[in-house]
Amino acid sequence: MTELTLQLPDELAERIGRSGRWAPAILGLGLDGYGTRAAAVANVIFAFLSTNPSASAVLDYHVSEAAQDRLHACSRSTRPVSGAGWPHAARHL
Repeated sequence: MTELTLQLPDELAERIGRSGRWAPAILGLGLDGYGTRAAAVANVIFAFLSTNPSASAVLDYHVSEAAQDRLHACSRSTRPVSGAGWPHAARHL
């Protein structure tokens, strides 16, 4: 793995920091233009959240059935299986 030092605006650095171990995957998806099915689902949710919805709108929000199935498959695969972690999840993206 390569270590990279960047100068970023404080707000962006904070957002990346909150991503924790997912930061490399999130950054990669961003550079790839959200080219996976899982990223497409995330993009729909990000677009909704970017509208700054009210609390009630968030509670009422539902993604499509296909998107829910995709998210469930990804969330199941992120649980470490025999120490597999992210590489195990990558096959579902």
